[in-house]
Amino acid sequence: MIENIKINYVEAKKYNGLVNLQMFQVQNQPKLLELDKESDLLLNISFECSIEYVPSIGFIHFRGFLKYKTTTPDETNQMVAQWKQKKLDQNLVNQWLSSIFQICLIKSIAISEIVGLPIAIPLPNMMSKQSPQPTQIHSKTRNNKK
Repeated sequence: MIENIKINYVEAKKYNGLVNLQMFQVQNQPKLLELDKESDLLLNISFECSIEYVPSIGFIHFRGFLKYKTTTPDETNQMVAQWKQKKLDQNLVNQWLSSIFQICLIKSIAISEIVGLPIAIPLPNMMSKQSPQPTQIHSKTRNNKK
């Protein structure tokens, strides 16, 4: 279970020039760097996450660590061994990367504003709803003669 994610290094830069909002892409790359046993039931996983604005617009780089709590000391030791052999459960690795990526994207919103970069997350567009057209109900009346 993920116990904590901390960012301990941030670097951001906007290169000179105007940004054409129609002509750029954002490339995101979270990456696990190292996995260490911190205690019998706790792993320390260092990571970096890069948000690159291309072509040559700027970047935001993060480094930090994720704390992962295991259930037994054997599980902890097994995961350290699997890391060294590059055989960790891919579902677990994807869970870690996804959590790291989410945290970094959220933090990047404020940082991008400070350095003058566009937000790296596509924001939803609110579409104005057209007023629904009234439904016309045609009813036929019968002449009931008695």
